[in-house]
Amino acid sequence: MKYRISGILKSEMEHSGDFPDGITKTYDLNGALEHEYTYSKKQLILGGNFDRQGNLIRTQEFKPQMFSPY
Repeated sequence: MKYRISGILKSEMEHSGDFPDGITKTYDLNGALEHEYTYSKKQLILGGNFDRQGNLIRTQEFKPQMFSPY
């Protein structure tokens, strides 16, 4: 978890090793949820934006990236 100088939560992240894995949340200056991202196998797969009352206003799915060893 990361906190602002004021002590209000700024973000929290689930991770596996050095990479995000699971849910990551970011918060505004007042501590209200702003964004939520879901990662799986080191890749972003889903994102959501929230209004100031905490209501989900938008989601976006992300296609897995294909990596080539070449």
